[in-house]
Amino acid sequence: MGQANYSAAKEGIVGFTRTVARDMGRYGVTCNCIRPRAATRLTMTPELMAAWQKRAETGIAAGPSGGAPSTTAAPDMPLGFDLASMAPEAISPFVVFLATDEAANINGCTFLVCGGEVHLYSEPQPIKSIYKKGIWTVDELCELVPKSLAAGLVNPAPPQPPKA
Repeated sequence: MGQANYSAAKEGIVGFTRTVARDMGRYGVTCNCIRPRAATRLTMTPELMAAWQKRAETGIAAGPSGGAPSTTAAPDMPLGFDLASMAPEAISPFVVFLATDEAANINGCTFLVCGGEVHLYSEPQPIKSIYKKGIWTVDELCELVPKSLAAGLVNPAPPQPPKA
C-alpha cells in the first residue's frame, strides 16, 4: 500500500529471474526468486503500521490465536500469524534449500516464503487468447474483449464512492 515504486522494483526482479533462468540453465545454473513476506524498515512504514492499528481496533485483524484483535497481526495474514514470522531468520532456510542438490531442477520459479509457509507462484502463461488476421481496431476490441478475454474478470480494487 502506497509503495508502487517498491512493487515495480520487485516485479522487475521476477522478470529478471525468469530470463536469467532461461539463459543460464543450460550451464547448470539455476535462478529463482523469493517474495519474502518480511518486515523491514522499508516496508514497515508508520503509515502501514497506523493502518494495521486501525484495522485491529475495528476488529478486522485477528490476534495470534484468531481471537481478539492485535496490532501484531497483519490484515492480509492467516489467523494465528504474527510479525515474528516475517523475520529474516524465517525466510533464510528456504534460501539455503534452493542451493542444495535437492533443488537442482527448480529454476525460474517464484516463491512466497514466510515462517512456516512456502508458496509456489504460477508462471505468467496465457490463459485466453483471441486472434485475427491483421491488426485489431479499438471498436473490434471493445466488442470482443469483454465477452472473451475479460469474461469473468473482477477488478481487485474497484472505484470507491467518495467518503462523506
